[in-house]
Amino acid sequence: MRKSTSGKHLKRRIRTGIYQQIFKRLYWKYPFLFSIPQTPPVIEVELTNQCNLACPHCHGRRQKRPIGNMSEVLFKKLMDEIRGYYFCKILFCGLGEPAMHPDISKYFDYLKSLKKHAVSVVTNGLFLERFEPEKILDWNIDALTVSVDGYDSDTYLQHRPGGNYHNLRENVQNLFQARSKRRQKYPRIRISQILFPDEMNHSRINNVREDWIRFSDAVNFTSLMPFEKKTYGALKQCSHTIFNINIRWDGRIPICAFNSMEFVGDTNYSSIKEIFNGKEKRYLQECQRHKDFEKIKYCKSCMVCQEKERIASLHGLNRYKSKMLTATNVVYRKLKLGLR
Repeated sequence: MRKSTSGKHLKRRIRTGIYQQIFKRLYWKYPFLFSIPQTPPVIEVELTNQCNLACPHCHGRRQKRPIGNMSEVLFKKLMDEIRGYYFCKILFCGLGEPAMHPDISKYFDYLKSLKKHAVSVVTNGLFLERFEPEKILDWNIDALTVSVDGYDSDTYLQHRPGGNYHNLRENVQNLFQARSKRRQKYPRIRISQILFPDEMNHSRINNVREDWIRFSDAVNFTSLMPFEKKTYGALKQCSHTIFNINIRWDGRIPICAFNSMEFVGDTNYSSIKEIFNGKEKRYLQECQRHKDFEKIKYCKSCMVCQEKERIASLHGLNRYKSKMLTATNVVYRKLKLGLR
């Protein structure tokens, strides 16, 4: 039973990964050979925009929209539609902590019926605090990313006020040990660390990698997204506009995950597929496809779109436990995937 479960996750992961990586790269190089997908390969779902921490660097502190939770009716409507999609990855994240949703346990029980979709969760650790490892292992989760953003207890409290570094480490270890005891390989446990400008110490980075990799599958480093935006000259094309859909807790879909003030549709009244193929979304996709950035000026100040080289270079700092992930990392760096 365990072997078949691991096989299911592995097939799903390989199938989704091949589609997302190879198709995307071929699409940008030979766009005339491909049409824009009819359904989004990546669907980001924000269950809530509430959070239990008060991180100074988090953009959630500056959000001007109401605080709320996704309703059960809307959640089931979305999941029932996604059930019919192929090569689709569901990512539970947003400007809040997913585990703050009061009905998240019921929602993830419902996810067990999704057999062919890769499911990922991003948490600040509350997810591991609310639920026992056995409960998490029973859910249909392929990857669990834990945002740490601290090298030790002091730096952690500085960046994540309200959290407890030692409890977080213990909860991650408990999940890793419970997974090992069951001889399962999923969910993959990923540790995410933001590199702050005043803490770029390679010795410290190496210590963090060696420490956390003992009870995780990967230690990833990401770049800090500053509040102050700058304007870029030579713009680059962005995969998020083409391939991703970001669904807010109230059902609305913004232009992209990094622009929360303009929207292209509302899933309370339309399906994901209708919005993804709608006039507003297609207009943005065609602008990206033909590099007509003057019509989507917000891209000029988006660090994620324009600083791909710097963000991709951080990939070399990552540490992977399995040989398969390590090989993927080497290929990524050698072929410079993600750079166009």
